[in-house]
Amino acid sequence: MDILESLKAIDDLKDVPEAQLNWLIAHSKVLHIKETDRLFSPGDPIDRLFIVLEGGFRLKVSRNNQLVHIGKMDKNSFGGLLPYSRAQTGRAFAEAIDDAVVLSLHRDHFSTMISDYHELTTVFVHAMSTRIRDFTRRAQQDDKMMSLGKLSAGLAHELNNPSAAVVRSAQELAKHLKTTPESFKNIIKINISDEEVDRMNDILFDKMAKGVQVMSLMEKSSLEDELMDWLDDHHVQDSDELAANFADYGMTGEDLENIAEGMLEENLDPAFNWINQMLTTEKLVNEIEDASQRINDLVL
Repeated sequence: MDILESLKAIDDLKDVPEAQLNWLIAHSKVLHIKETDRLFSPGDPIDRLFIVLEGGFRLKVSRNNQLVHIGKMDKNSFGGLLPYSRAQTGRAFAEAIDDAVVLSLHRDHFSTMISDYHELTTVFVHAMSTRIRDFTRRAQQDDKMMSLGKLSAGLAHELNNPSAAVVRSAQELAKHLKTTPESFKNIIKINISDEEVDRMNDILFDKMAKGVQVMSLMEKSSLEDELMDWLDDHHVQDSDELAANFADYGMTGEDLENIAEGMLEENLDPAFNWINQMLTTEKLVNEIEDASQRINDLVL
């Protein structure tokens, strides 16, 4: 191939005097690189200017034990060492996409080029400036992507807990509602007065309106024991489950007495199990609402 004509065909070199291009050719080596062979590798000294006359190269770096594509050196592009560059060793692989021809100028000739061949030097200095801008732009983009990655990971972490709570509470609610028909059948069988119904509803909805109470572990444990003893004394089934749920809503032994006042003992079990069903449903719905609100706040 005609090296001089190939250099003249490069836009950046078309206005460089022919004498300077001939000097460049005379002091350079012509490299023929086979397809998939490498022009340079990480760790190689950066001591030569490369001008790709034919073919092209893929640039890859090793990340997490994998080669990642980061760019290309196309035909008519410059690579390697440029005037005033401080790079010492390579960080990337340059792998030939197809058979390539490269003009290579060693750094030993740079001082002569800078002092005697100004137009040629200007072209390579301009290429150096472009390289710096591209590197800065890529670095900024990498920083943005890293920040976005941290934001995404943080958001995913923050969303995980409330979303898991929604799923868990929804599953529990679905399972819980399957037992409701049996409790409903038991409650409608009992014969109690309007006064007893109103008293039970007043206490139930008052506790639901106040919600789950905040108390120390010792206070809650003491209240559960009190409630369990009362429920056991009155032969109410599942006393441990009911006591734990009633304690969450701050229900006391006095509340149980008020609900039971005037009721036949045989009606206490279905009545208190129905109350437990209502409180459990309320708790699960509130958990879903709170977790959904947390997700909404994070999205906003």
